[in-house]
Amino acid sequence: MIRICTSSDKDKLLALADLNKVVEREYYFDHEFDDDTVYGYFDKDELVAYLTSRTLDLKIDKHILNVSIIKNIVVKDDDQNIKDRLYQTVCDYFDHRELVSLAHFDHTYDLKKLGFSDLYPKDVYTFFKYDFEAVDIGIIKPLEDTEAMLDMYAKMMREFDGYELRDTKYYQKRIEHNKIKGTNFFGIYKNDRLVAYFSLTLNDEVAIIDECIYTDITSLKKMISYALKYTDTVMVKVSRYERLDVVFLNAKKRRVYDILARLDDKDMFSRLYGSDIHNVLEAFTLSDKALWFID
Repeated sequence: MIRICTSSDKDKLLALADLNKVVEREYYFDHEFDDDTVYGYFDKDELVAYLTSRTLDLKIDKHILNVSIIKNIVVKDDDQNIKDRLYQTVCDYFDHRELVSLAHFDHTYDLKKLGFSDLYPKDVYTFFKYDFEAVDIGIIKPLEDTEAMLDMYAKMMREFDGYELRDTKYYQKRIEHNKIKGTNFFGIYKNDRLVAYFSLTLNDEVAIIDECIYTDITSLKKMISYALKYTDTVMVKVSRYERLDVVFLNAKKRRVYDILARLDDKDMFSRLYGSDIHNVLEAFTLSDKALWFID
């Protein structure tokens, strides 16, 4: 039986998460479980798998759609038959409730056979201190001003489509989660005004910038220069459409796929948008703007 889990299932969920050594499992059930939808696969009374998802507002062309994104799936003994049935059941559920849905990439399962497509590829650029022309970083300091972050995000998203509509609650949760992960937001300021921000994780050998919100290339150079003060190597993750290789000729680029998209109800989507949509690519490219999504 597959059903939506409640707080009464928490002990069984946590036990399965412990068995599978799920990363940050205690944080998830303390801070995210209540806001998510968790689908449990039960064999009689035993929980043998669960799938987590959250809902969000997604901007696609002229409409804002309420959609689900599959975050994680946990299966006892990595049973592929159980995983297949759970994924299929959840997707069937989406087909009757949503126009489109998203999912995090699963390295052990081919979600494309369920209709998902990798429309949000990212590029990871690696910069080295020895060949990066650093710039004056100006004023960069830790950032927890959620209103300013939201405003900066809105400015950058004017150039994109397919993005999540965020709010201050979203940023507050990110800030709290960052503290657990050892990650921090930093803001770049000009004349006491926030002009860019980035999420930075400092490890022993490499610094990772996994979100950078900016509207000019100088701010991006300042982010990288700041990170290179603390390490010899910096990795920056951006959407493939930002094309940093045009500006940073020496940076090494690697393509990654972490977010997939699916067209759940083709007919209803076509009616809403007044277009004859045949597949997920057509649905997500109604606008001339490039796609951007980071979760």
